Amino acid sequence: MNDADRARFMLYVDILNNTKLENPSKLEQFGLLEEYSVKERLVDVVALCLMDNHFHLLLYERTEGGISKFMQRLGTAYTVYFNEKYERTGALFQGRFKSKLVTDEAYLFYLINYVHFNVRDLLPPDRRFLSDIIKFLEIYPWSSYAAYAKLRPQPRWLQTENVKKYVSFEKDYKSELLALYDEADTMSDTIGGLAIDE
Repeated sequence: MNDADRARFMLYVDILNNTKLENPSKLEQFGLLEEYSVKERLVDVVALCLMDNHFHLLLYERTEGGISKFMQRLGTAYTVYFNEKYERTGALFQGRFKSKLVTDEAYLFYLINYVHFNVRDLLPPDRRFLSDIIKFLEIYPWSSYAAYAKLRPQPRWLQTENVKKYVSFEKDYKSELLALYDEADTMSDTIGGLAIDE
């Protein structure tokens, strides 16, 4: 609904990603921030894009069952927060999360781009060219793009170390994207071809 809700979601992405956290369903005691500043993570958050009514995450599983546990925690805690704040009941997210195992380095690179380029849907149709999307991403605070492009420091919730074992950027990330995609076309066809649904 607003930036406070988005900030709360990002906070949960950080503090719920902890093997030692025992009861994540109610997190109003924000002493948790200090207690869990050094932690063993369930997953590495490789890429993230938060949209108005959904989100995209690319995760690297660090512990067995870590992705399922992390997603269950995130969905439960955020639903509790949102329902209490807006005096509503019931599910907030529609259905189970969709996942796909990534076994190819090229596909991993495309998925990182897919996650970041989802912001194109926040732009008017006539502004969905690559240069417009990248300009928007540079100022959009709810994405991992700025950390990849080295425009802002890497936030605590983002872990790209394991990705660097599989994907390397010959130039900087922004230059790679500009070289990869054709500016003459809008990104709709490109992004549609990268979708994980089958």
